Amino acid sequence: MALKVTMNHEMGFIETTYSDEITIQDVTEATMKCLEFVHDEGPLKFLTDIANADLNLSVIEIFKQPDSWEALGFKRINSLAIVQGVKQKRKDDLSFLEDVSVNRGWNVKMFTERKDAIEWLAQQGASGSLLNATSA
Repeated sequence: MALKVTMNHEMGFIETTYSDEITIQDVTEATMKCLEFVHDEGPLKFLTDIANADLNLSVIEIFKQPDSWEALGFKRINSLAIVQGVKQKRKDDLSFLEDVSVNRGWNVKMFTERKDAIEWLAQQGASGSLLNATSA
């Protein structure tokens, strides 16, 4: 599994790019790397590109993912755009992740085109505290 986490200063979001197979350990590692870019007034926007990867998480791991975000202190007002591949395996799992997240009040949306994900992120809130722990 290869993953890369970067801050896209021009567009104002933290970007995670995966390749190969994605396990729960990879998701945890990527989340922790995202935290390295977090500042009190840091971006509220995240782009996760899994177009060249396949999700290999159990239904329970997917179901618990929003809980892990909350445990780390992320707010539900954060925006997460996920770019999936057109020929991606386990698309139902990705839809399940989106549904579980949205049903719990998280701002998560799936896309098949990167440009659409970036446009959606551009329309989302631009400033504020990223983590619950840093809010007043």
